Amino acid sequence: MHTLRLYLENVAGDWFGWIEDHPGAYCRGATPHDAERAAPRAFADYLKWHKSNGEPLPPELADVTSADFETSVVETVAGAAGAPWEARHFLPDDARHLGHHDLKLYIRLLRYSRTSLVQAAASISPHEWDTAPPGERSIRACLLSLAEGESIMLSRIGIEPTLRTHPDPLTTLGRIRAALESAAAEATERRENPIVETDAGIWSLSKVLRLAVWHERHCAEQIAVRSNPTAYMRSVMRSEAVVHHRDVIHRSDNPVAPAEEKSAVARHTHASGYYY
Repeated sequence: MHTLRLYLENVAGDWFGWIEDHPGAYCRGATPHDAERAAPRAFADYLKWHKSNGEPLPPELADVTSADFETSVVETVAGAAGAPWEARHFLPDDARHLGHHDLKLYIRLLRYSRTSLVQAAASISPHEWDTAPPGERSIRACLLSLAEGESIMLSRIGIEPTLRTHPDPLTTLGRIRAALESAAAEATERRENPIVETDAGIWSLSKVLRLAVWHERHCAEQIAVRSNPTAYMRSVMRSEAVVHHRDVIHRSDNPVAPAEEKSAVARHTHASGYYY
């Protein structure tokens, strides 16, 4: 049995659990209990994501299933963060200096998450990028929020590159990602891992890279579910159940399951209406 060490925090109304020692691995739920309960399945999906990208797994994790994991909550952060760039949790590895091997791993994970995002966006017709179901954000808004988040997280450690935005959000995302990778490479060469304490918590280069992987994976999963009407409507019904339970008993028995830039994807037009 393998133990998953979780750091739980409320971000923008949902509870997330970050899994220690596994950058980009997370679980999600309506309550801390729901997030913890979702961790084994979410981590099994994370390992499948590694395999699908050709990333080698440690031998002890090569043939495991969700039934092989148990959870241990290390910390539940008090209060709530309004956005990813306000996350206050700080994992032990976040304070560690990044070596060249660590940096290469983060770069690979960031590129896998970017591929997942682009594929998810490409599965939705470009003319629907500016529309959304009632109460939801459009695909374009999701991508722009992701770009904003990565830029702000960089500023948390004092890196504020001058970036030109572009009408295509994927191009803007590409520019920000290039700045992130460049800053990480330079800091690694200088053997630096700047740790900065602000009103938004403690931040380091390792934390920025880790949360960049998580945030992009999360956005890709949110976008991907919209390309499947049945799955999307199921997620909407679950979300409504979560809201109901929050209002009544503050707990849901049905947590929401966690679900190269190309010129063809970059062509978007405005349209009216909703997805479904």
